[in-house]
Amino acid sequence: MKKSLILLIIPLLTFVSCATVNQSKFVKSPDAKAKVISKYGKANSIEKQDVLEIWHYEYENNFQSNRKVVFDGNGNILENKKMLKPIPYTFRYVFIPGTVILVSLTTIVLINNLLPN
Repeated sequence: MKKSLILLIIPLLTFVSCATVNQSKFVKSPDAKAKVISKYGKANSIEKQDVLEIWHYEYENNFQSNRKVVFDGNGNILENKKMLKPIPYTFRYVFIPGTVILVSLTTIVLINNLLPN
């Protein structure tokens, strides 16, 4: 009973811990623009479209991802999107999930071999 319960919980915990929340940083901040500047610095370019203000952050470094922050007319953040470069993309979507799957499979094998039926 214990063994089957543990074997059911491990994959569940593995996939729950892999989930990310797609929530914009600083969304509840009263002065979102100042928070964004304090976190990322001044934008490389600022684009204005009607009531929207779009800040672009572009970095030369291969490890630092580009970013686009969209503000509405009141200075609230509508979108804070990171555009991953190849190295961070590979790390986030290949290396980390592969490691999590490998660790969970190893744990399952060890539990199978060490715990009595």
